[in-house]
Amino acid sequence: MRVAFVVGSFPEISETFILDQMTGLIDRGHEVMIFARPPADPNGRRHAAVDEYGLVQRTWYWDRPRGGRGAVLSRTGSLLLSHPLRTVAELGRCLPGLARGANLVRLWSRASMVQTAPTADVFFAQFGTNGVLAQQVRDILRLRVPLVTNFLGYDLSQLLRQRRPDFYARLFARGELMLPLSNFFRERLLSIGCPSDKIRIQRIGVDTARFAFRERTRAAGAPTRFVSLSRLVEKKGLETGLKAFALLGEGAPSATWDIVGDGPLRPQLEEMCRALALTGRVVFRGAMPREAVREVLDESHILLAPSVTAANGDQEGTPVAIMEGMAVGLPVVSTLHSGIPELVQDGVTGLLVPERDPEALARALRQLATAPERWGEMGRRGRAVVEGEYDARLLGDRLVEILSDVVRRQS
Repeated sequence: MRVAFVVGSFPEISETFILDQMTGLIDRGHEVMIFARPPADPNGRRHAAVDEYGLVQRTWYWDRPRGGRGAVLSRTGSLLLSHPLRTVAELGRCLPGLARGANLVRLWSRASMVQTAPTADVFFAQFGTNGVLAQQVRDILRLRVPLVTNFLGYDLSQLLRQRRPDFYARLFARGELMLPLSNFFRERLLSIGCPSDKIRIQRIGVDTARFAFRERTRAAGAPTRFVSLSRLVEKKGLETGLKAFALLGEGAPSATWDIVGDGPLRPQLEEMCRALALTGRVVFRGAMPREAVREVLDESHILLAPSVTAANGDQEGTPVAIMEGMAVGLPVVSTLHSGIPELVQDGVTGLLVPERDPEALARALRQLATAPERWGEMGRRGRAVVEGEYDARLLGDRLVEILSDVVRRQS
């Protein structure tokens, strides 16, 4: 198959699960093309796989093409010369988008880019917002190429507070398939009008072969080492985590916490850390490459993921960071949030507490920190869950089956 990914900006350092889907399809012998916006920082850090697989060379930047409006005009002129009547009709079908607030130049830029790019067998949109864009292009060009849309969290939480209730109506009516990553978001799709026969759960996962399992133990007198892999944004709940860490007291006075990741809240969180007298016990490691992250995981005892619903409604999907921690054998302390309870079984592979409850979180941290005899069994069970339900290779095979089935039914 030739699979056309429809994404936001590309490449992005934080969206490794999308990158893994792309490279997984290529490894299985399929062709990948990408419709995207340019990254905010073209010279910023990116994963090695982007260059290894030549993914930038497979990308069509359709929102802000090189050359700007001049490039769009040139492309339009070529289309008018080769297919004048068809192109005029397609330009006309852009006009209704104006009533919905669409930018006409941007809309035609996307449509004309798809018209001049190689023909895909299936569009695969990442996030519901990009599914809407892909459906707009299909309407303008009257394409019969099927559309599959991944729903990943933000698009079924924060976005629904910002858009009209019918934002997804056309996508639900005309798109072939919606892939939420959890039962939690499947129920939300149903609640906003998506037909049940157009929904299939497709989880995201990790390549368990990259993560060596190790049963966790702690030498007598050594500190318990907590770790978080997290963008420093509100929904990750790190403020609650810091408040809870300050409450540990005598239950785990020598515990440490490594926070791997970066983001806009770093200055506030570092100031909060100082105010709570946690400097030295809580270390902000910043963004790190994959190999370095695995080294930090290997040195840790417990993964902490205190996720919350942000004030603007933004929610997690199913955090890959938790999967990575479970894959290497870490017990997990997290929250009753979104798809997390589908991944972490309370009392079996970790402990779950309500969102934004520092006291409950502190109790859970203390409970595990003072019971290292439980870590081994929790770690083994967590690894088994990831291997059985969240292994990227198994999910990659399933994704090929899903996309192939949609292509077959459309042909």
